[in-house]
Parts: sequence; C-alpha cells; structure tokens
Amino acid sequence: MTLKPYIFEPIRIMGYSRFKIKDFFPKLRETIRLFFYSLFKGNKILVAYSKKHNIFNTISKNNAKNITYIGPMFNLKENILTKFFFSKIDIIFEDGAIPYHFTINKPVIKYYEYYKKDPEKYVNKVITRSKFGKKNTKKDAEVIYPSIKIPKIEDKKKSKEINIFFSGSASYRKGVDILYEAFKRIKKKHLRYNLNLIMASVPFRIEAGNHAQNKKRMQEIYKECKKRKDTYFGPIYPNSLVHHFLRKTDIFVLPTRNDSFGFAILEAMSYSVPVITTNINAMPEIVQHNKNGFLINIKDYSLHERALNKKGFFEDAVDQLEKYLTILIENQELRIKMGGKSKNIIKEKFNIDKTKKRLKEIFEEVLEKN
Repeated sequence: MTLKPYIFEPIRIMGYSRFKIKDFFPKLRETIRLFFYSLFKGNKILVAYSKKHNIFNTISKNNAKNITYIGPMFNLKENILTKFFFSKIDIIFEDGAIPYHFTINKPVIKYYEYYKKDPEKYVNKVITRSKFGKKNTKKDAEVIYPSIKIPKIEDKKKSKEINIFFSGSASYRKGVDILYEAFKRIKKKHLRYNLNLIMASVPFRIEAGNHAQNKKRMQEIYKECKKRKDTYFGPIYPNSLVHHFLRKTDIFVLPTRNDSFGFAILEAMSYSVPVITTNINAMPEIVQHNKNGFLINIKDYSLHERALNKKGFFEDAVDQLEKYLTILIENQELRIKMGGKSKNIIKEKFNIDKTKKRLKEIFEEVLEKN
C-alpha cells in the first residue's frame, strides 16, 4: 500500500464535519420512504430511528421479513399531514433522546451502549450492546450484540509489506498517540519489513478533551505524519474507503483509553484481521486475548491516570503495544490464524441473521403488549 500525501489532499478538504451537503440526499430519501410506506404500508412493521451510526445502518439494511426501517430524515414541522405520516410509525428505535418529530404516542425501544440513569417511563424495552452495558444500565436489559455482514475477501499473499490500520475519531481518548509512538519504535527495529500506518478518521477532528498539553501533542503527531511517507493520519471520505483499506490491512489497532464498545473492531474482524486493543469495558467481549488478537492491560489504571498519563501509564501501554505488534509482524502464520478466528467470532457471536431474528421477535412482542 503506497502512502502519498497528495493522493489524500481532496479527501482532506471533503472530510470535515462541516461538509454537510452529504447528509442532504440520505435524509431526503428517508423522508420520501416514510411518506411512501405510510401510504402503502400493508402488514409491515414500520420502525423509525434517528441515529446515524453503523450499528443502525447495518440493522436497517438487513431487515427481517415484514420489518421496514426508516432512518434519519428531515425535521418536519408539525401539521395535519406530518401527524398522519408519523402516526403510521409503529415503533421508535433509539439510543438517545427522542427527536421532537418522533414524540408520538408509540412504543419506544432503547438500544444503549450503557445507561446509568433510570430510562424514561415511556421506554417499553431496553437493549444493551454488551454484558458490560447491561451491568451499567439500571433498568432490566437484554443483551443483543451489534452485528455485521462478512465481506468476500481474497487470501492475503506473503509479503514484506505490512499495513497497520486504525479507524475511529482522531482522538487522544482513542489512543492515537500510543499507536504512533509504538509504530515509530518498531519502524526503527524492523528495517527488513515495509511497514505502513494508516490512522483514519471519519470525519476528521483532533480531540484531546480539555487538556492543552494533550491537544498540542495530537497536533504535533498530525504535522509529523504529513511529512512521513509511511504514515497517514487524517480523514477518509467517503466512509466506503475504510473498507478498501481494511481489505489490505494486516493488523488492526485501537489502543483506546476509554470506550464502551468498539464497532470499528467488528469491521476489522469481518475482514479476517487480528486486533490489538485494550482490556477495558466491552473490549474483552470482542477480542479474545491470544485467540484473535491481544489485549493491552490498562484496567488497573484509573480514567484520570489514563487521561493524564499518570503513574507510567503511557510508557506501559506503548511497551505492551510494541510487544504485541512485534509478535504479529514477525509471524505471518499467526496473523492468518488470528484473522481466521476473528472471522469465526463474527459468524458465531455477531451474526446478522441472529440479530434481525431477535429484533423481529422483540418488535412483535412490544406491539402485542401495546
């Protein structure tokens, strides 16, 4: 994989969150779909959601029979016509606050990462995305893991070129600085390999919380990566390009300081890629240490220590990541074996058919009670 900054320059310009026109046509399409299915609904269950997230997009594109999902649409003003259209919606399916145009007297199902407050009284069913999420949700909840389709990919050929990939918001919290430092160390030691590092963000924004020192370091990393030919750190737009890079990825890394659930990890695993991440929250439910990847042990550090690199956190995390990257770089057979295990975990635990079947059952149960 050749990394040349000028290839990405148009993407840099288009990748910022301010580039809102890309949202117009999807919202227009979903608004038209609502009008159409309101008029020609038949015996379908109409489920509306407003969260623009891969989890919801995957569910809606792989819907069960007689279930139709309506995604994020325009915020329509309330009048007799819109009241009629919204009245045809059977279920609101959300993971956050209900948008005002969905405040209709319909059953509500919440799909949380976790929710430490008591869910609102109008919520009929609570689903969480992990056992960690269930443990941190007050109301009785059912665990339904996010699911993902497995793409068709070619077997990787033996090569001295090894591509290390990171996908997520370009944030300090996600551990970009940890990954970059480990990569620099490895690059010096493994001269016989052609190592590339891609740290992709959609959209791209440098986040470092309220700590000026952390933000400064992230900006320094961004500037350094622009000068290197073996490293890319910035936006990738459109999002479909992420899947192009995953096809060429040998190792996926997400050394996150704090995450409830890593959907980007599932995407990488579906491409038969071994994963290195941290052992916090729901991550051990996705990555099995020494099976389909490695878990960096950081759970003994508090959130404060991780955020401010206290008590040797940064050095410890980088050392562990360097060790696990070295193991995978030097052993292609292990990469292939762990990648195969990643794919099997997706088939068994994050199966799209199981998810859509159970959701269909839940929708029918909720409607029957209401």
